[in-house]
Amino acid sequence: MDGLKLIRLLEEHLSTILHSPKILLAILLCYGLMEDPGCSSFGNGAMMELGPFRVNSDGKTLSQNRYVWNNKANMLFLELPAGVGFSYSNTTSDFVTGDTKAAEDAYIYIYDKLARKIPGISKQRFLHYWRELC
Repeated sequence: MDGLKLIRLLEEHLSTILHSPKILLAILLCYGLMEDPGCSSFGNGAMMELGPFRVNSDGKTLSQNRYVWNNKANMLFLELPAGVGFSYSNTTSDFVTGDTKAAEDAYIYIYDKLARKIPGISKQRFLHYWRELC
């Protein structure tokens, strides 16, 4: 996993943005994965469905999503596995696919790499996983 670079988008709960970064750790974290192979969590999950913005039909501008999920939770969109969306690796073994490999990579990312950047995130009271079909 040394050569693996998983790209993430963390949309913080709106009260965190408006009030205090400390609120980030007290609010539910929803972790988004797209079901179909090759589906981007950014392109599909964050920019077309659950994120704070939608891409307009011109492909160049954004509009606000009034049904944004970060009204209720911190949203983590993770481009997984390597090779999906903006995630990449320079190590061939990182391109092994399957639910087990994806679960291992996600666990390592959330509880190791992300926890170092945002102390306390791995100790949140709730950690929900959702998956959907693209």
